[in-house]
Amino acid sequence: MSDLMKEISAVPRMGALRKINEMVKRIRQVRVHCILLNHLRSELPFFGKEKKKKEILENVSVVFLKVMKEYDLSAGDFPDLNTFRSSGEKMDWTKVPKLKSDKMKKRMIGLERSLEIIIPTLLSRLPGIVCNTAS
Repeated sequence: MSDLMKEISAVPRMGALRKINEMVKRIRQVRVHCILLNHLRSELPFFGKEKKKKEILENVSVVFLKVMKEYDLSAGDFPDLNTFRSSGEKMDWTKVPKLKSDKMKKRMIGLERSLEIIIPTLLSRLPGIVCNTAS
């Protein structure tokens, strides 16, 4: 009975922890998508964009590895190759905003701030969770 009561009392905390973990996962995926799409846009030449786009999508795994190494990103944060390939074919890469624009810089800073400050703060508020916020 005592063990059951302990487990029942931990349910809200574990639910909150699961939601925070899911939020971290989504933030990391958004960050990777932004960096990846920015890289793909920068790879397009002034002329022959569609041909280059096709070439890139055929070798998307090589592009993923290059971006992963260049920006020190985790492979688990990258999208599925086939899903990305199919959605990339339909997308106009020239309409992707550049990361160097003020608007995108602010958004990327917001994502970084969420991962480095806001999430650890949320975790530290959960009882029984030890979170080291020192970097």
